[in-house]
Amino acid sequence: MEVKVLWSDTSLVQLQDIFDYYSFKASP
Repeated sequence: MEVKVLWSDTSLVQLQDIFDYYSFKASP
């Protein structure tokens, strides 16, 4: 993810966790 400046660090970490989690779940 490249959109790091838009959120605070905590929000970014949570968003990245969620994003990575769903990306992983979407993978076969």
